[in-house]
Amino acid sequence: MNETPASSPRVEPFSASQATTAGVDFAELQLTTHGLFWNEYRPEDGRCRIWQRHQGQAQCLTPTGFSVRSRVYEYGGGAFCLSDDALLFVNEADQQLYRQPLAGGAPSALTQGTCRYGDLRCHAGQVLAVEECAEQHQLVSIDSITGQRRLLAAGADFYAAPTLSPNGLRLAWIEWDRPINLGPAPA
Repeated sequence: MNETPASSPRVEPFSASQATTAGVDFAELQLTTHGLFWNEYRPEDGRCRIWQRHQGQAQCLTPTGFSVRSRVYEYGGGAFCLSDDALLFVNEADQQLYRQPLAGGAPSALTQGTCRYGDLRCHAGQVLAVEECAEQHQLVSIDSITGQRRLLAAGADFYAAPTLSPNGLRLAWIEWDRPINLGPAPA
């Protein structure tokens, strides 16, 4: 008698195509007075979209022709942030920073050129971002209305996680160079 025990796992056929198209990815959740926002990747069309849930209703904010994804350092991250009245995001196709009013309306480009942006943080009308131009990386502040750019830090190989103090007066970030030196910090 050759019976499979009742506790044995049942094997079902599962193709590579099913594995790569089955899942929806949710990332970068942010909670504001305007509701809950998240970046949602749907494999059926390969786009990343910002969604907003407010007062029990969910809506997609990303218009056709845009996909919200940063490619800074190739792996990206921090592809959007929220100001008081706008969504600021990196468009995947051109890696530029865009501003889209939360009250409705089309996105408008804040930056132009070949630099890429990521690790976005919004504060007091500014967008803090890691900027990648060719092989140079720096930390910048970009005016969320005019797109005027101001250099905050440069010279290191990598920058990450720009964060303001609660009162907005101090900025902290992580930076490192190749190769990583794990010795004591310079005086």
